[in-house]
Amino acid sequence: MKQLVRKMFKIHLAVPAATIAWIISTVPIETTRVSSRTRFLKYSLLLAILSISCWAQGNEGNQHTDTFKIDLALISLPATSNEGCPANTVRFDVTGSGSATNLGPTSVSEFVCLDTASLLFTAQFTLTAENGDKVFGIASGFGVPTSATTFDVRGTWNFKAGTGRFKGIRGNGTSLGHVNLVTGASPHELIGNITNTDSPE
Repeated sequence: MKQLVRKMFKIHLAVPAATIAWIISTVPIETTRVSSRTRFLKYSLLLAILSISCWAQGNEGNQHTDTFKIDLALISLPATSNEGCPANTVRFDVTGSGSATNLGPTSVSEFVCLDTASLLFTAQFTLTAENGDKVFGIASGFGVPTSATTFDVRGTWNFKAGTGRFKGIRGNGTSLGHVNLVTGASPHELIGNITNTDSPE
């Protein structure tokens, strides 16, 4: 609710406030033939409008962009059901961990929908930092066979949301990996850029 109010102030007050303030300030005091009390009220109103406008814009949080990289040691295993995946794909449940810039030690939970004929895939994943803050993302891409039971992975990823200190996170980049269908070993590397907005308290 607090964020909604701030956004409403920013959208509806920031530009109109500047316009109203300009109109008020350009009214010649000498020609209005008003009392000193009215002049005082005029400038008080002007100050209030400008203050609200500054507050609305200044409390949206600080946005910053950083490079992002994570090296992951993953295990990909066929799921017991195909829940969440199209009928022409096979679901794999993926777990593992790694170390990420901006997140530190990170655990991973993911499910992948793989078309075994074309090796095209989509995925949904969650990265969890040591303190429990989470980042939610999606990925897609394709596999390049390297043997009858292994393939390299080429894809893209997007961060869509988060919790805690990652509440305002967004990001995207590329992923490189390798999957062994026999052992399940699936080392991956994600590289890209992230933008995070620090939510003011």
